[in-house]
Amino acid sequence: MTVFNNNICRVLKFVWSFLFMRIHHLFLFVTVVCFITLQRGEAALASTSGSSPHTNSLETKEGINHVILDRVVSEHKEEINFGYKTYGSYPSQFYSDRVRKWEDDDLFHQFEITRGNAGPDEDKLGGNGHVIFQSKTAVFSSMECDRLVSEAKHIIRNRNLIRDQDGCLSNESIGEVRVSNMPQGKPFLQSMMHEMLFPLLESRFSTPSHEMTLHDALIIGYGHLNNGEGPSKAQPIHRDSSLISLNIALSENDSYEGGGTYFEGLDGIGGGTIYNSQGHVLCHSGGIMHAGQSLKSGVRFVLVLFILAENIPQIARRCHAMGTRAEEKEQYSTAAATYSTGLNIAQRDHCLLRDFGRMNIALGRRNKGIKFLRQSDRSYAYCASCLITIGRIFLDAKRPRAALRYFEEAITKIEEMDRIESAWLPLRACGFNARYFAAQSGLMCMSASQGNPIFDKQFLHSLLSRIDLCLEDSPDDEYLQSMKSAALRLTPNN
Repeated sequence: MTVFNNNICRVLKFVWSFLFMRIHHLFLFVTVVCFITLQRGEAALASTSGSSPHTNSLETKEGINHVILDRVVSEHKEEINFGYKTYGSYPSQFYSDRVRKWEDDDLFHQFEITRGNAGPDEDKLGGNGHVIFQSKTAVFSSMECDRLVSEAKHIIRNRNLIRDQDGCLSNESIGEVRVSNMPQGKPFLQSMMHEMLFPLLESRFSTPSHEMTLHDALIIGYGHLNNGEGPSKAQPIHRDSSLISLNIALSENDSYEGGGTYFEGLDGIGGGTIYNSQGHVLCHSGGIMHAGQSLKSGVRFVLVLFILAENIPQIARRCHAMGTRAEEKEQYSTAAATYSTGLNIAQRDHCLLRDFGRMNIALGRRNKGIKFLRQSDRSYAYCASCLITIGRIFLDAKRPRAALRYFEEAITKIEEMDRIESAWLPLRACGFNARYFAAQSGLMCMSASQGNPIFDKQFLHSLLSRIDLCLEDSPDDEYLQSMKSAALRLTPNN
């Protein structure tokens, strides 16, 4: 009986061990399957959103809207086809004997901004997306420049408002002429593009000539063209609707005073202006922020060319433009989806971040808007406007201490470059606003917290210094004068 019982125990132990091992293996198998399924789910989410599941992107959750993406790609194809139709594709068999070689770097002056600040397509330009090139010698002869100017002046003078093949109305009335509307200028530019300019761009930016097309070409007149009536004397800060932009000076240097092309970030936060002599070529990534400097006198004509590449659709840049158009039409959900799609392609594009932030603030989503503006500021080294916008939001919310932190950060970022005599006017305005609102915030803090050691004599001295700098630029500003009087009343000596 004892032997029988022992055998029974052994059998039961074996059965229990067998069942336990099977259950244990089954548990491990289910665990592994669940883990693999979760990983595949995260990978699928990452591929859909265009980033890793661990990315800190503000808009990864919303992902890429494929309807918008298809629309953006379609727009690119349409513009490429329009360029080929208007100015021709690259006919190498016709121009191979006359194509100029530009391999020698000594043919160009080079100017650089810090890498990562030349737009979302900077890294697609052969490592030179952050470089601005200027030819050392004239590419267009003086006679060729004069002919283009003469034909453009004739069209402007006669107000020949001709519609282009795309249905767009030319801007002759404000001193701009599309070269596609110039009977002599158009064929001349076609040959110059294929013989000279496409090879030049290929040598600088490594984009093959046969993949490029000229999408648009404008001759722009700066100054007074029609008995005192003429276009604006300057162009505001902007980035171009192009992959690469070219600027060819058509006027002789002694025909005007001032002018030049201002590039944000060329010499740090202060930027810098490049002056181009007649016939010389200036080329750069279309994503670099730049502006046309104002004229002091005379008339200046430039030929501006906007280049696209067949295999570079510029999705982020197009999403920004498309989102801005939707926002102007008050189509806010479309604008949000478009901005989000662009940010999943280029998470550090400061223009997308800035405008998405401002739209959220306008719609009452203050915290979300501030996050985007903060990220825009961190993504772009050469503008303090987002910091000033955030500061004003806190100032309007009666939170002067929080506001003051952002205004002081803006002042630090500007580095007093706005006080230089040759400083660009918008930079001067930015510096003025930062000091003006910093003084206002500081005065509110002192008035509400008298006796607080944080707001000591040194703080008061800084506040008065900012007010005095603002008064130098605007001596008749009554509010500034009242702020100074209020600050003086808070001094320990009074």
